[in-house]
Amino acid sequence: MATLFIAGASGYTGQALVRVASGTHRVIAHIRPGAKGDALSGELAGLGVEVDRSPWEEQALRERLSEIEPDYVFGLLGTTRARGKAAAREGGPVESYETVDRDLSLMLARAAQGAKRPPRYVYLSSLGADRPGGNAYLRARTEVEQALMSGPLPWTIARPSFITGPDRTEDRPGERYGALFARVGLGLAAAVGASGLRDAYGEMDGTTLARALLRAALDPACAGKVLEAKDLRRLS
Repeated sequence: MATLFIAGASGYTGQALVRVASGTHRVIAHIRPGAKGDALSGELAGLGVEVDRSPWEEQALRERLSEIEPDYVFGLLGTTRARGKAAAREGGPVESYETVDRDLSLMLARAAQGAKRPPRYVYLSSLGADRPGGNAYLRARTEVEQALMSGPLPWTIARPSFITGPDRTEDRPGERYGALFARVGLGLAAAVGASGLRDAYGEMDGTTLARALLRAALDPACAGKVLEAKDLRRLS
């Protein structure tokens, strides 16, 4: 039985990973402040997992990881522009791709590296992180990838395409409509024999992605590897 520390357990993919891994592994589900915390804590605890509310402070995270000694840390953190605007209206901490997707992911990596027994870091990145251009979301992911690739911490990077499904309650219109257009276009491509495009760019729901992330973590061959959407689909 492996010990998993899942940062971003309140998100769509995080909740799916908790469900997939609970019962067969020791799961510590980390929920950051303001992220659906209290209601979700009870729900996750009902699955038999440990809920962790350690503050987002590097020393506190390092001490907690040293105490838990996880085999794998999953960095599934992310925010949206809508959440950033809501946080600004409420006077809360700044939520942006830089402060959440990048900075918290990097803080978690530093804490893991400084832990008593450094784990493998499984990082949820995105298709296109290798060519971010002027896209702020992809630039944040690129910076995390580069830090992991150049650092001493063992890692696995996952780059799925659209992550969506009928069970996704969070309103992400960009991802939803992008997935819809891709579904139509890729369906037409598959009809004329280009099924490889669907494997590379097609949407994936949270449970499918969670299964792939767990199998990638448990597979020593995936250490130090960047897994594109087609690789994740095979693992799922």
